[in-house]
Amino acid sequence: MAALWLSGAPLLAQDVEENRLRLAVPVPGSPSGDALSASPLAGAFPVPSLSSLESPGKAGKPSFVAVPLPNSNPTIGTGLGAAALLFFRPSRSDEVSPSSTAGLGGIYFDTKSWAAAGGVRLNLRQDRWRVTTAVAAADLRYDLYGPGAETSPSPGVGVRQKTVGGLLQAQVRVFDRVYAGLRYVLAQVKTDLENVQTRLPSGVGEDQTNLRVAALGPVVSYDSRDNQFFPLRGWAADLRWDFYGRDLGSEYGFEKYEVNVRGFFPVREKDALAAQLYACGIGGRAPFFLQCLYGSAGVLRGYPVGKYYDETMFGVQVEYRWHVFPRWVAAGFAGVGGVAPAFGAYASEDLLPAAGVGVRWIAEPKEKATLRFDYAWGKDRGTFYLGIGEAF
Repeated sequence: MAALWLSGAPLLAQDVEENRLRLAVPVPGSPSGDALSASPLAGAFPVPSLSSLESPGKAGKPSFVAVPLPNSNPTIGTGLGAAALLFFRPSRSDEVSPSSTAGLGGIYFDTKSWAAAGGVRLNLRQDRWRVTTAVAAADLRYDLYGPGAETSPSPGVGVRQKTVGGLLQAQVRVFDRVYAGLRYVLAQVKTDLENVQTRLPSGVGEDQTNLRVAALGPVVSYDSRDNQFFPLRGWAADLRWDFYGRDLGSEYGFEKYEVNVRGFFPVREKDALAAQLYACGIGGRAPFFLQCLYGSAGVLRGYPVGKYYDETMFGVQVEYRWHVFPRWVAAGFAGVGGVAPAFGAYASEDLLPAAGVGVRWIAEPKEKATLRFDYAWGKDRGTFYLGIGEAF
């Protein structure tokens, strides 16, 4: 499922929604809107999204963060990676735009899977323009199942998926805190069976194993958060409509819709209650790796990406972030969601709950960028996540 880091779009550190590139889990299909979502690096690098009306108002000097990222997740095993982030302002005279971000990261797993990604998110001209560009490559080995809320009786089929691609997104502030623009993504995705004697799961066609996919579509965002990385108050919403077509360079034609709404509410002086509603839908026939993938980009944590997916998906979750010490934050989260062939086809027995706890260390105090460690329980098992930036 590595292929889809392009469909979802913010860059290394969530989720991903206009938020970040997160080295936490392989995320084919990010709800954030700026990241290469099919890469395990999607969501690993924070992407500035601070409202121009709430910006710090001081240019300041560039700041740099580099951290090792050991990783364990249910999709592709245990690995070790590293990520580096540079926070800077392209113009010293611009005291309105939040910091721009450049990031680079990579990770290698004990399953011989690997991924690498890099990108830049620019906030320009008094935060009038927001431009994101990213490139990524991945070679992932994981178990692939058929679509639906319930996996087939047989175990998943082992596959190896190679992906390389890039993304370009540009938005302009149209009024107040609303940004609108276009996003183009292009990727080559090749999927091979690990065992030639096995067959692809039911619902996954042979014509989906070696594809070039490309999409162009509108992106509309609303952002009133008081901070781009650790907000205490405000709202953020992203609406995306991706058109995959042959005229754009794609070998498959379909549409993908995503809605991602997050709210942040202050509690006491430094704590926050965060809430998220995410929905995804497909119009037409999409390859398996570009369908709505449960567990990708933080929606919801606790599930292996690629086990539960279909043509529609929803997820709701809440998280309490307790500022225990000046640079240490404890968190608890819970949520529920599901996948189905249509929004009217959800059944209570198909719901997929999740819950977990975590710890954050504020790695960059000026920007409030955090290093996040979570343990989440899903329907099937529990798993660890480690990355830069909040899950949503």
